[in-house]
Amino acid sequence: MNDMRDGAIAPISGYIYQIEKALLLMPDLAADEFLSIEQVDDVAKHDGNGTVLLSVQVKHSISKSGTTFQDTSLSLWRTLEIWITKLREGIFNSDTTYCCSTNKEIPENYLIRYFESKPFEEIVIQIQNL
Repeated sequence: MNDMRDGAIAPISGYIYQIEKALLLMPDLAADEFLSIEQVDDVAKHDGNGTVLLSVQVKHSISKSGTTFQDTSLSLWRTLEIWITKLREGIFNSDTTYCCSTNKEIPENYLIRYFESKPFEEIVIQIQNL
């Protein structure tokens, strides 16, 4: 019985973290905006027409060590794949803002940090250097 209960802790923690992120976004919603959880992304903010304004990938870890969104982690590259696919499908557009959120520290030298402030061309160079 303990094995089954212990095995559920990580997924449940992740879903609770998604709800926490959504709750943090709620005070900044305009009157015609709304949030979704697990529809177009882990958490998303939409305008009154349903256009995705913000897409949030949420990664939660119960591990005492380690990080998420590491340069070569499956989580990072799967996140980018999801966003690119949804952009190509028209679910996201050029006005959509993208956010990675985690309960772990993301070191300053991680690739994902370049996305915050660097031009696309510099990000491509960083990816090529991996």
